[in-house]
Parts: sequence; C-alpha cells; structure tokens
Amino acid sequence: MDNQILVIDYKEKDFGEELQGNDYDIVCDCVGGQQNWISAQRILKRGGDFITFVGDDPNPVLSVTWIVQTAGNLLNRKFWSVFGSERHKYFMHVHSQTPENLDDLRLNYFESGKVKPIIDKVYDWRKDGIEALYSAYERSRNRMAQGKLILKIADENSK
Repeated sequence: MDNQILVIDYKEKDFGEELQGNDYDIVCDCVGGQQNWISAQRILKRGGDFITFVGDDPNPVLSVTWIVQTAGNLLNRKFWSVFGSERHKYFMHVHSQTPENLDDLRLNYFESGKVKPIIDKVYDWRKDGIEALYSAYERSRNRMAQGKLILKIADENSK
C-alpha cells in the first residue's frame, strides 16, 4: 500500500475491518470514540502506537465522572500496553498542550518521518492571489480533498 491514498468514511465503515491484514506502525485518532481504539488494535503491528487527540468521548463534558472514567480507561490501556500480547502503546494527548509537549510530538513523529501527512494540493497565494484561497475553500467545502490542503503564502526561506 505504499504511496497509495485510501479514503475510508469512518461514519460508514470500520477502518479496522477495511485495513485488516495490514500492519501499521501508528494510528492517529482525531475523531474520538472507544471503537477507534478497538479498530486500531486490528491493524497495528506489535508494539505499534495509537495516538488519540480526543479520547473515548468525542464531546466530553468536564466533570468528576468524566475524569474518573477517562483515568480508568487510560490506566487500563496503559496496563495492556505493557502486559498485553501485542504491546500496542496508547497515547492520549489532551487539548491543552504545552509547547514542550507539542515539540515532542513534532520531533518524535512528524520531523522524524514516522508520520507523513498526505498533501492533496498546494495553492499558491503569490501566483493566484485571493483565488487560491477561494479554490482551497471550495475543495474543502465540497469534501473533495483526499489529504491536507496547503495555502502557500511565501517560501520557507523568505522573510
């Protein structure tokens, strides 16, 4: 499956079933829900990482009950990360990140090449002006993007 784009509508299909038989190093969960952890375990290779930015409850209400449930789930998954047969690692990154934590994510996953974003299209502001913004917005609004849309304002080296 190298260099292929496969889009799975998570509302319609279970990615764990669709991708079963493949071994992945990392699954990043940006949607939330317990089912994503269950599905990820089907496709993660031994020792693979599951990273959630949401947790089990995609619409949490901060309360003592939520904190206790989240802590219980996290401890349970951490326990099985160490003692389970597949040793899948479970990481939960909460919404209020410190700059140090975000740097850790950037260095350990993105800059190291462990996680590579899929870029659908780059729009050039300098070349196309406001039309670049409109085009990117339309592609996103119409749900045509199969990866990230980039609006390039300037070159990395320009000041």
